[in-house]
Amino acid sequence: MKPTTLRMALSLAILAGISGPLSAAPVEFDTADAHVLVIRAIDSWSSDKARNEDSLDTIREKLVAFMYADEAGQIHNGGPTSIFSSRNSISDPLSKIVDAQLQELKADYSSKSINYTYFLAPQAIAPADMKAFAAAERQMFETSVIQNGNPATAEARTGVRKILGGLASTALTLFSMGKLGARTGSAFTLGSGMTGDVDRAFKIFGKALAPLPLPDVDLSGYKSIDVRSVMTNDQNRAGQILIAYRGDKTPEAENTALAKAIVTSFGVDVPVAEIEQARVADLALRQGVWDRCVSNGKCKAE
Repeated sequence: MKPTTLRMALSLAILAGISGPLSAAPVEFDTADAHVLVIRAIDSWSSDKARNEDSLDTIREKLVAFMYADEAGQIHNGGPTSIFSSRNSISDPLSKIVDAQLQELKADYSSKSINYTYFLAPQAIAPADMKAFAAAERQMFETSVIQNGNPATAEARTGVRKILGGLASTALTLFSMGKLGARTGSAFTLGSGMTGDVDRAFKIFGKALAPLPLPDVDLSGYKSIDVRSVMTNDQNRAGQILIAYRGDKTPEAENTALAKAIVTSFGVDVPVAEIEQARVADLALRQGVWDRCVSNGKCKAE
């Protein structure tokens, strides 16, 4: 079966959207200045059972590590300045807010965390474009599932080719020209080998897009929206943070919303069982995509 090209898939998504069930809803919360949605990267399924267990163990131990990029693409280390430094070495304003919340949760840092998380630079999305943006992401998600083959047989194939949770088989390039997700960095490259500028959706939304099952959400009453792609160190899982501002975006408003979103992304504030259930739901969603493709005669049964 030759997969539908990303260009056609995204165009169809923008025009018609996607039918069928979606996975568990993003985590949502409000701050004084914004409404925030978090699709946790750690909720996504992977065919690598060993890594799945290691990932859950890290969450149980409440160990985290992260870097983030600001609007200019400047990379910031989110924890202590080195493995020999204490929390007192954290000086970045955002990281200090994150650290205070992590301390309340009795979480700690580990540079060896399998869930080492990267938060890419924010990309602005107009509230009026959210429906098209979500549809494009869902179609990218379905396309990546189809390209990777039947999830039911994925574990048997993992030794040959890993079926990655949030991305196609070759993940997004994290670092380009020394910048993490900077606006001037290279275009996204999906497992299809197609670069991000092949479709109108990429021309509009750029690097804000990721292959995720983002549900439709009405953010039309907000002034502006920032979208950040999120991924784990081994590029095995992808997530996203959307921050919708009620008024003007200020450093204080951004730091308050983003800090809580970062902590939420780690999953250390919820029972591990919730993460396990989310992965089961994600696998079921992927299997549903594949089964519909087979039933429609567009995919060959394995």
